[in-house]
Amino acid sequence: MVIGAMTQAGLNTVDMSDLNLFQQCLTVVLSMIGNPIVVSIIVVLVRKRAFEKGLKKRRKEEKKRDHTSLTTSIASSIIANLDDYSESRVLNSFVSGVKNIIELIMKSTRHRENQYVDRNAQFHSLSLEEREYVQCVEYRAVKLLGYMITAYYFIWQFFGCLVLGIYLSLNYTEEISREGFNPWWLGASLAIGAFNNSGISLLDTSVIPFRDSSFVLLNMSLLMLAGNTAFPIFLRWILSQILNLIPDNEKCEDLRETLRFILKFPRRVYTNLFSSDQTWCLLALLIFFNAFDWTAFEVFNLYSPDLQTMPTKPILIDGLFQTVSMRSSGFIVIPISSLFIGLQTLYILMMYISAFPITITMRSSNVYEERSLGIYAQELYSSDLPINDESTSGLPIRRRDRFYFVQEQVRRQLSHDLWFLVIGAVMIISTESSNFNRDPQTFSIFNMIFEIVSAYGCVGFSVGLPDKTYSFSGAWHKLSRLILCAIMLRGRHRGLPVDIDKAIQLPGQEMDFAEEQDHRFRAISKMTGHL
Repeated sequence: MVIGAMTQAGLNTVDMSDLNLFQQCLTVVLSMIGNPIVVSIIVVLVRKRAFEKGLKKRRKEEKKRDHTSLTTSIASSIIANLDDYSESRVLNSFVSGVKNIIELIMKSTRHRENQYVDRNAQFHSLSLEEREYVQCVEYRAVKLLGYMITAYYFIWQFFGCLVLGIYLSLNYTEEISREGFNPWWLGASLAIGAFNNSGISLLDTSVIPFRDSSFVLLNMSLLMLAGNTAFPIFLRWILSQILNLIPDNEKCEDLRETLRFILKFPRRVYTNLFSSDQTWCLLALLIFFNAFDWTAFEVFNLYSPDLQTMPTKPILIDGLFQTVSMRSSGFIVIPISSLFIGLQTLYILMMYISAFPITITMRSSNVYEERSLGIYAQELYSSDLPINDESTSGLPIRRRDRFYFVQEQVRRQLSHDLWFLVIGAVMIISTESSNFNRDPQTFSIFNMIFEIVSAYGCVGFSVGLPDKTYSFSGAWHKLSRLILCAIMLRGRHRGLPVDIDKAIQLPGQEMDFAEEQDHRFRAISKMTGHL
């Protein structure tokens, strides 16, 4: 239960109603702690602290050298008051020159003639003072994101708890009381479980009692999207709207500059924030996958005897909810075992690739992933060479476009996943052979593979048991459940970068050197046509 909550897999091996209040609260808290947004907030705060230490260290070193105010670095001027950046405008004409360089960087296009920026926000050919100013702007960006992401995380859950708590207390008080729960506590747990995509419901039947309530299902669907697959989309939209609302005057100049820096170079400051083009692609993928799964749900279930008698409107909303839930959260509004077998097979595939859109987008915007693959292509949009099929089979690397990179990442992801899944499945199926011999229908190979893929994808869907309300894995042997825990942990970390990510690196000369080194490699690749 603990690992299921922390990894957000949500495969409960006991009925939630059998837990006492403390255990229920602990499960909810663990699901909140395990949210990737919480982990990213910690990373942002660590980077913020590292920036502050670095700037303070530079200031101390400059004081020892006792330089004149003309040669005082940008870092010294800004660190004098980290919380009041309006004083940075008092800097001398030398600083104005540095800011002009930064403005040029901020307004840079994708043309290869750009003097200062490679793809994926790799800065190069900057002087020491210019790099110091970039780091100061980056520090402000990290600091602002620390506040924004924290507020995003708590505000969504607060209003989700409030809305569902009010609605359930007004409409389902009697039904919920019969189950032994307070409507406010149940509403809060459902909202938190939806946003954190844990799939854990205090009700043993998940959200099946609310299958006719469009309000509950639609609100939970929105929370599931905001807390997981659509998080980068919502975050970028919020930041862009704030930038549009801020007045364009001298008082707000630094805040506007910080927001423009974040939106222009999102992957320098945060792992789950992407450029405008990548965000639109992510939105398109999200719409496509959900529309495809929703359509498949409605079409396949025309052949399901259990669902043919349901009215059209509820089955449409139920299908939408279960489609969104299938991406990662694992709430069920219709028992999986009652679905058409073809749809269950499709769910196995979709649960496996559920992490691919964000993971591949994240990796395609991380230049150090290219290092791990040996790719130092020039700006993808600047290539004036024709792209052909031979470009991925031994011709100069600079001819390879983003499709090659995504293709390579998918191939590596498959090779990373499959061997672990196959070994885990063989071990579990072998361990459960006695149960299979006793009840081959319940403990079928298909049901076990479904549970394993659901655990690896940290989704939480389960075919269940005929006479129990907890997950199918609850009837497994202890060894099988331990193996499943390892699979959940492995699946929870499969989205990590192959190499160190720019957005989690601590500032320092090593990072500056790496950027200049990458630029030199790219320049050599451009001139020679190969590595």
